[in-house]
Amino acid sequence: MFRNILSNWAGDLATGLMSLLITPFMIHHLGELQFGIYTLAFSSVGYVDLLAQAIRSTLQRFVGRISDMPERGELNSVFSTALTVSLAVGLLTIILFTGLSRVLPLFFNLAPAQQHLFSVLVILVGVNLGLGVPTALLGSYLCGLHRFDLYNLVSISRQVLRTTLVFVVLLDGKGVLAVAGCVLVATVLSLPLNWWMIRKIDSGLKVGVRLVRFRTARDLLTFSFWTLLNNIGQLLRDSTDSIVIGRILNPALITPFTVASRVVDYFRPTINSLVSPSLPRFSQLEGHGRDDEMRDLFLRLTRFSAVISLAVGSMLILHGRSLLLLWVGARYVSSYAVLVLLTVGAVASGAQLATLHVLIAKGRHRAYGIWTIVEGLVNVVLSVIWARKYGIVGVALGTAVPLLVLKLTLQPWYVTRVLNVSLLQYYGRALARPLLVCGLFVSLCGLNSGFQADANIVHLLMTLSWQSPVLLMLAYMLCLDRTDRQTLRLRFPAVAHVLPLC
Repeated sequence: MFRNILSNWAGDLATGLMSLLITPFMIHHLGELQFGIYTLAFSSVGYVDLLAQAIRSTLQRFVGRISDMPERGELNSVFSTALTVSLAVGLLTIILFTGLSRVLPLFFNLAPAQQHLFSVLVILVGVNLGLGVPTALLGSYLCGLHRFDLYNLVSISRQVLRTTLVFVVLLDGKGVLAVAGCVLVATVLSLPLNWWMIRKIDSGLKVGVRLVRFRTARDLLTFSFWTLLNNIGQLLRDSTDSIVIGRILNPALITPFTVASRVVDYFRPTINSLVSPSLPRFSQLEGHGRDDEMRDLFLRLTRFSAVISLAVGSMLILHGRSLLLLWVGARYVSSYAVLVLLTVGAVASGAQLATLHVLIAKGRHRAYGIWTIVEGLVNVVLSVIWARKYGIVGVALGTAVPLLVLKLTLQPWYVTRVLNVSLLQYYGRALARPLLVCGLFVSLCGLNSGFQADANIVHLLMTLSWQSPVLLMLAYMLCLDRTDRQTLRLRFPAVAHVLPLC
């Protein structure tokens, strides 16, 4: 898992840096209106990817359970069936959004001159999404075989190609349709690359129509349904903000909201990269009935994800104004309130991300899916109501409030019952130490001095250069136990002499 986590972080770092570079470049060359339309199109078509995401998570669970079994027949059948389903979903996606491209432009408050542009954009994004379904499924199979390093290699290659093409077409004066075409080209080329990686590490894999089983498809879809509900709830939470703003307020306001949400989105993959390799591992442990190891891994991962979430969230709140100022300019510093609200919700979610993975591995994710979709619906309702009163800050508030209620109450209660862990043990072993670390860190840094915007990047970097070691040392001394420290010293012998064991 350690190799997989590091490769995930490397992939997220590369992707995040490229995205940080390309976002202000796109805003500058496309303008707020076209960039808002681009964001709106991707938000509108993202819903069809929900079933594909559910199938991919299910594939990791099933592959993780049986990948180390000597008999290949079941594994070949699961892969062939899942691939067939993903190809069908991809084809239906392309057909569906080709038809909806005539309907969606009328739904939003777009001027007649932008309606045709939006219609063509929806078609391009829908084709990209349809081809991306089988592409992502192949990547999920690599992850199910515990080869997240190869999966991330393909993802980085795809992102580099996409970013390069977008830079080229924007410098050439092209518009939003050319940008969407660049995204599509990168997706098309990543499909054979994923397949080549699979053949490289699993030469015994057999794929064919005869291996497709109706019963296997039924099991995959049944298991995926409850994950689908969770994905719908998450999408209602994370991707409807642009739609609410475009419908209730003004499409131009999507850009300042997106600027703040993008900053938060960049930190989420850091936590997901830590936890995502646990799904095939949890599934493997569950398949062999090793419940004690599963509980220990869950509590340990929750502690790690909590301290990282709280640490990054603290940095974003302390230096959010400076980041917005230096990244996209003084005009968007007013998005800081949105940034804070979204960060608080993201911290609560990221700190307990291991919950979903362990519930999927145990096949107990039905309740999680139900309450997540309820949270998503409440989010939409509150965002619509508060948007009329408070603008984009009300939209962010509608996202944060139901998320915090769920993550701080119902979710901990349910997962501790499933794993037969007491709430006291959960909070004591998983959350207490991270809260202590970040409470001390924020106190040491000084709340009042950290909130002001700093236009001097050198001064900001100097501040971070002393704050980061302080935070790391607090986390090492207070959050890690003796076993964690021994593992870290063994993994990094070059720095072991400066890290105390006790």
